[in-house]
Amino acid sequence: MKGLKAPLGSYAVMGNHDLWADGPGLKRMLQKDGIKVLRNEAVILKRGREKLAILGVDDIWLGEKNDRPLLGVEAGAKILLAHQPDHFYLARKTGAQLQLSGHCHGGQICFPLLGPLIVPADEGRKYAGGFIREGDTTLFIHRGIGVYPPIRTYCRPQVVKLILKSSA
Repeated sequence: MKGLKAPLGSYAVMGNHDLWADGPGLKRMLQKDGIKVLRNEAVILKRGREKLAILGVDDIWLGEKNDRPLLGVEAGAKILLAHQPDHFYLARKTGAQLQLSGHCHGGQICFPLLGPLIVPADEGRKYAGGFIREGDTTLFIHRGIGVYPPIRTYCRPQVVKLILKSSA
């Protein structure tokens, strides 16, 4: 990640496996490479009079349960970074237009015509991967490149480039 070039900065949230392994160590490594790790906090980016808020929520299983710092953030556009897609309620609650998540790895073990065997989310298969839209909020769930346990069947790894455009 060290060579990543991002004119508005690089941001991350921690996931359950990050925290189980060595959360503080990983956070230090990411910060050393210029990546800001968000844990129930927001960063406001400004360009002229416009503001973009990057909201980062802590892991739903292992993190601190405190969404208060994310509520009431004022910005013309908001993006919520949340490891688990189960935080989609929070994206809607904060007025975020976009939530970016992972965690479910597309289900990892999928069957033709049937889809994923197990999806570790409250909404089950609905949150296996891809785009979900409710009202003015869109959730994108990335399949990722890693897995645990180390098995993938009919569920290819995924690298994505999202291009965001203003509707104004």
